[in-house]
Amino acid sequence: MKRKVLAIIPAREGSKRIPNKNIVDLNGFPLISYTILAALSSGVFDKVVVSTDSSKIANISRKFGAEIPVLRPESLARDESSSYDVVAHMVEHLSMAEDFLPDILVLLQPTSPLRGVDQIIESVVRFNREFNSIDSMVGVTEVTQHPEWMYTFENNTNNLTKAYSSEGKYLRTQDLSGKYYINGAIYITKHDIFISTESLFGGRVSGYIMDEKSSIDIDTEHDFMIANILMSDKN
Repeated sequence: MKRKVLAIIPAREGSKRIPNKNIVDLNGFPLISYTILAALSSGVFDKVVVSTDSSKIANISRKFGAEIPVLRPESLARDESSSYDVVAHMVEHLSMAEDFLPDILVLLQPTSPLRGVDQIIESVVRFNREFNSIDSMVGVTEVTQHPEWMYTFENNTNNLTKAYSSEGKYLRTQDLSGKYYINGAIYITKHDIFISTESLFGGRVSGYIMDEKSSIDIDTEHDFMIANILMSDKN
């Protein structure tokens, strides 16, 4: 039986650091368009929807091929609004209005424009293949500044001490074990796990490793400038 897969792209209007961030021009196109087009081009989704509180973002998203089944209420478009509530709102609407209930939920944030089509395909295909042994999958990237090399100031003084214990030794690069951070580019989970855990990465979680370039998450003007340069080079 083929599992139904839903892609949800969250894009609220408010943004403090970069005004209108989700539709700001990136190398000639609105930021959100890169995620919409990548999701549609992947061919692994039964639906690609955008969750937004903004009619302007909705119109731009439709222009690039995404569905806007319902506008997000203001109560789910605040700084403190959780991703769980946003996704749950969309899933509930699709179930009630369109009788569409997905088996797999995929959250693709528009602030990761360099996430590739091939990475979307590979992660969803792998999740389907490992469906019986995992419950969720998240995009991760290896850290470049390793925790074992980090220091902190001791007891509010200027004396440095290691932030993490390694028996006082300064470890060489080849002695360090890999450490990864969740990059925010891809979240995949089973619908029933999402409901029972109220989380996008509940249950047995697997990591999908992505390179540093594809993992850029636009949060500041500096991030945006780097993405613009890399996108220009890519084109």
